[in-house]
Amino acid sequence: MPLKKISWQIILLSGVLMLFVLTGIPGVSAAETRNPADAQASWTIADTFSIAQIPSLDPSPDGKRIVYTVQKTTVNDTVSVSKSVIYEGNADGTGTRQLTNDTDSCSGPAWSPDGQMIAALCTEAGLPQIRVMNADGSGAFTLTTQETGVTQFSWAPDGNRLTYSAMLPLTDEQKRAAETEQDVIVSGPNTYRAGLYLVSDISPVQNRPTVRLLTPDTTSIVSWDWSPDGKSIATITAPNTDMLSSNTTLSHLDPATGTMKNLVPQPDTGSYFQAVFSPDGNTIAYSTIGPIPYQALSVIPAEGGNSRIIARDLDIPATLLLSYKLLWSGDGRYLYVPESNRTRVSVYAIAADGSGKIELFTCGSIGTLAENRWKSVLAYTAEDTDSASEIYITPSNTFSPDRVTRLNSDLPTEKFGKTETVRWTSYDGTEIEGLLTYPVNYTPGTAYPLIVAPHGGPSDNYVHSYTGTAAVLPVATFSSLGYAVLRPNIRGSTGYGPNFTWANYHDWGGGDYRDLMAGVDEMVARGIADPDRLGIIGHSYGGYMTAWTVTQTSRFKGAVAIAPITNTISHAGTRIGLDMTPLYFGNAYWNDWDYYSDRSPVRHIGNVSTPTLIITGKEDVQVPPGQGREFYAGLTKRGIPTQLITYPRAGHFPTEPKQVRDLWLREIAWMNQYVMGNT
Repeated sequence: MPLKKISWQIILLSGVLMLFVLTGIPGVSAAETRNPADAQASWTIADTFSIAQIPSLDPSPDGKRIVYTVQKTTVNDTVSVSKSVIYEGNADGTGTRQLTNDTDSCSGPAWSPDGQMIAALCTEAGLPQIRVMNADGSGAFTLTTQETGVTQFSWAPDGNRLTYSAMLPLTDEQKRAAETEQDVIVSGPNTYRAGLYLVSDISPVQNRPTVRLLTPDTTSIVSWDWSPDGKSIATITAPNTDMLSSNTTLSHLDPATGTMKNLVPQPDTGSYFQAVFSPDGNTIAYSTIGPIPYQALSVIPAEGGNSRIIARDLDIPATLLLSYKLLWSGDGRYLYVPESNRTRVSVYAIAADGSGKIELFTCGSIGTLAENRWKSVLAYTAEDTDSASEIYITPSNTFSPDRVTRLNSDLPTEKFGKTETVRWTSYDGTEIEGLLTYPVNYTPGTAYPLIVAPHGGPSDNYVHSYTGTAAVLPVATFSSLGYAVLRPNIRGSTGYGPNFTWANYHDWGGGDYRDLMAGVDEMVARGIADPDRLGIIGHSYGGYMTAWTVTQTSRFKGAVAIAPITNTISHAGTRIGLDMTPLYFGNAYWNDWDYYSDRSPVRHIGNVSTPTLIITGKEDVQVPPGQGREFYAGLTKRGIPTQLITYPRAGHFPTEPKQVRDLWLREIAWMNQYVMGNT
């Protein structure tokens, strides 16, 4: 049974003082969400926000019904909110009913083992708590009053108990630090941890259930799974909330006594990530992640013993990394795993004896994958470039899917151009793929302005997700405004095997940049792209590629760099926590200063002539906002048209709808001014 999580909308997916230093960009307003020339024909930002998202689902124990979350966003000049509502219905799509109110925010619903109740995470007084209700939504009550809020939960097999994870209450030292933060901020080792709690009685709130912390307060829970008989729990713990710590531990936990028995030594490289019991309870399958993004899958006897690896280099998509849980087949012979497969996502059955894997089915993209308690059906959300996400359900022993929902069947997909996979040959003969979205009403032989959008990661990839969905840039809106958009899977991307993913090792800004430019040349050669109207937009590593590209060529007329790494030395030197740069660069910056410097866009800022918009989040800890400021300062001193936008409260990418809308509008305005040549 999958662990259930809060499903905050993150625009694809995992961040500020709003600082507007206006240097010539036209102002943006809500009216500009539509093409003034033909509002009815354009796919607008409002259309993107109208898409119903399905962040979580759970089939009933017998597989005949399904409960799921629908998330919708409202954003205008006065409202900026995303709400999640829980629905339940038959697996054939009939008999659907709403279980929670529109004014609530609930997510991650999960059936009780007997199918009589449903639990979910619902916001109470600003914090997520577990709410339990009858299967028809009646008799709802709040089960927990966790002072730090609940992050995940799972039912015990007997249906009378429940486990959940939550941040441990602040220590006295942490409380004092928080109270004095206005006067002094002390940085030091991460001592924040999450604990695994047991609710020993599922009863209405007026009869307070007994809650007990199961894990020691010296460790932090990463993931867990109940044994089928409910007598033990497989846990993965870390020293703190850095989930990808190298010091993770796989243990066997007795919920009655709280005793923990380590099952395997700590990994030499990477981190233990998930652990799940087989249907008969005799085996535990567990995954080890790292070096990112690949995972290895192993099995071990539930009581301990010799473990063995049954699969290596599993390429689980980044969008599923935190929401997917390993799934066993009912007979215990296979585990079901989704993997990136070039520009699509495939689900495989991996033999538990290590003899290989079988491809079950492939979709443009998969957002959620779950199975029922009896392990007779698989339920998932799927989408493609011309069809938004919907729920499908299929028998586990044969792929014969039925569509459950039609939440997005009325979207005006005709308002944007088609998207297709394109291929080209790079400088060294390597074949590169990408997604090309044509302008709406594309006319062959006509050259259009082209926006190139390198993805983040770099260990990520573009797949056939719905063109109109929320992303770093509003692809469908750009298409409706007459742009072609190329999203390249340059070397370093996932979906093409480990060798391709690590092909940019010690070569950021080298082969990856040449792959990107070869794609641009191919689009020009095909007569699709106008060589005099090129733009580039990227986020995170894609922001690095954007900043790097404008230091290497003057071909782009406009650029937008979002959360860009611009100085690899100061980035590594100021980022707190997990830093992947040494994995790609081959060494720490103090041991290879010249190479880090050479591959930093700021080192070559004297070459830039492209007007560049820079966007950061004030609370970004992955790419601290000083990275964008360094590039902005250099461009300003050189007199290059630029602007620095910093979003309050935002991390690595804004999540507040009004900030996302503002960002998209600024991207459109910048491209319209400098690439399209109009305002």
